[in-house]
Amino acid sequence: MNRLNPAEVKILIVDDDSAVRAGTARLLAKAGYVVSEASSGEAALQAVQDRRPDLILLDRNLPGLDGLEVCRRIKQDPACADLLVVMVSASHVQSDEQAEGLEAGGDGYLSRPLASRELLARVEAFGRLVVLTRSLRLQAEELMTKSATARRVQAASLNLMEDAVQARDRLEAKNRELRHEISERQKAEARLRLNTAALSAAANGIVITDRAGLIEWVNPAFTTLTGYSAAEVLGKNPRELVKSGRHPVEFYRRLWETILAGEVWHGEIINRRKDGSVYTEEMAVTPVRGERDEYTHFIAVKQDITTRKRTETELRTSQQLLRALTNRLQAVREEEATRIAREIHDELGQQLTGLKMDLRWLERGLEELGEPRLSALLEKTVTATELVDATIQTVQRIAAELRPAVLDKLGLVAALRREIAQFQRSSGVICRLTVPELEFRPPAPVGIACFRIYQEAMTNVARHAAATVVEVDLRTPPGGLELEIRDNGRGLPPAGVESGASLGLLGMGERAHALNGEVTVTPRAGGGTVVRLWIPAGGAS
Repeated sequence: MNRLNPAEVKILIVDDDSAVRAGTARLLAKAGYVVSEASSGEAALQAVQDRRPDLILLDRNLPGLDGLEVCRRIKQDPACADLLVVMVSASHVQSDEQAEGLEAGGDGYLSRPLASRELLARVEAFGRLVVLTRSLRLQAEELMTKSATARRVQAASLNLMEDAVQARDRLEAKNRELRHEISERQKAEARLRLNTAALSAAANGIVITDRAGLIEWVNPAFTTLTGYSAAEVLGKNPRELVKSGRHPVEFYRRLWETILAGEVWHGEIINRRKDGSVYTEEMAVTPVRGERDEYTHFIAVKQDITTRKRTETELRTSQQLLRALTNRLQAVREEEATRIAREIHDELGQQLTGLKMDLRWLERGLEELGEPRLSALLEKTVTATELVDATIQTVQRIAAELRPAVLDKLGLVAALRREIAQFQRSSGVICRLTVPELEFRPPAPVGIACFRIYQEAMTNVARHAAATVVEVDLRTPPGGLELEIRDNGRGLPPAGVESGASLGLLGMGERAHALNGEVTVTPRAGGGTVVRLWIPAGGAS
C-alpha cells in the first residue's frame, strides 16, 4: 500500500475550544500535515475561501453558526466539490445524530475522546481518500482533455477546406494591413522630419545624448550658443567642450543622479564657449525611456541667460542701494525730528512759558488795581493766558509726535505704555499691553524701529480696522525681540497687503529689514488683523 505524504494534505481544524484546537493542530502538524485553524463557523467559511483546505475537522457544536450549517454551505459551493468534511463531536452520539451530519454533506464522523494514534490513523485514511479523489479528478480531466482534443482533430479534418479558404482571406487581410502599415510608417517618417525641422529651428539650444552622455544630435542654436560646429561635437561628451570649472564636482554628481533616476533636472549652469568666453545658461535635461523601460537618451534644452543674470545683478544692486538710501533717510528723519522736537520743547516751550508768566503777572496786576474800566483788559489778558496754555499743550503734543522724550529717557516699554494710554483715551478702543516682567531696554535703533512700527500699525487700526479691542504683546524670546499687535476689526484687504499698495506697510517692512528683521501682516482667526515684528538679536548692528 502506498504511503501518504502528509505534506500533500491541507487540514482545517474548526473548534471553539482553543485547547482542543491547538492540541489537535500540534499533533497533525508534527505528523507533517499543513494545518490551519478556525474558532467559529464564520471563520471556517472564510478560511475555506482563503486557504482552500483538502480536509476539514469540523466541530458539530459551534456557537452561532453550528457545524451542520457550516457543512451544508461548504457542500453547496461547487468549488469545494473535492473538499472532505469530517464532523467531530465532543462525546459519543446516537446514530441519528451521525445521520444528520452525513445528510448535511459530511464525509465522515468522529467522536471524542480519540487517542492520538487513532486520530492520526483516521486522518491518514481520510488523507488517502483526498489524494485518491484528487488523482481521479485529474485523470477525468485528462480524459476529457484527450476527448476534446480528438473532437477538435476530427473537426479540423472536416473543416480543412474551410480553413484553407479562411487562410486565403486572412492573407488578403494581412496584405491590406501591411499596406496600411506602410502608409502609416510613411506618415510617421513625415512627422519625424517635421519634428526634426522644428527642433532645428528652435531658438533654444537642444542637445540629444546617449545614456553615457555622448552627443548624438544638436540643433543650429546650440552651435551658435557654443561656437562649436555639429561635426566638432558629435560623439563627444559636453563636459569635454563647455565645462567652465566654475561648479564643484558635487554639482555635476547631483545632476546625473537626478536624470538617471528618471527625473527632469532644471537649473542654471555656467559654461564656456569655444573662444573661451564664459556664459550662463538655463538648462533642462529630460531622460527618454526606451522600449525596454530603461533610459536610453537625454535631451537637454539650453537658453543663454547671461544678459538676464547681469540685469538681475544690477537690479539687486539698485535695490540694495535704494534700501540703504531709505534707511539713511529714515535715520536722518529721526535725527531731524529729535532736533526739531528738542528745539520746540526747549526754546519755543521756554518762550511760551515766559510769556505765560508775564500774562499771569499782568493779570494779577489788573486784578489788584480793581478799576472797572480795566475789566475788559483783564478779560482779554485771561483769554490770552488760556490761549498760551493751549499753545503750550499743542507744542508739547507736536514735540512728542516728532520724538517722544520718554522713548529716549525711559525706554521702549514706557513709551508704549504712554502711547497706548493716549490712543485709548482718544479713540475709545480698549487696549491691552503685555511686556516682559524683567526690566528690558533694547538698543536705540531697535527701540525706535519698534516704536515707529507700533505707531504705524495703530494708525492703520484707527483709520481702517473699526476695532473695539487691540492687544499689544512685547516679547523677548531667545534670539531676538518680537512685537505683536492684534485687533478684532474688519481686517486689511489681502490684495492690498500682497501688492504692496500700502506705503505704511512698506515703511514698516523697510524699518524691520534695516535691522535684519521682518514684518508680517496676516488675518486673525475670528476676524481682525495680526501685525508681527521680529528683530533678531544683534539686528541693530
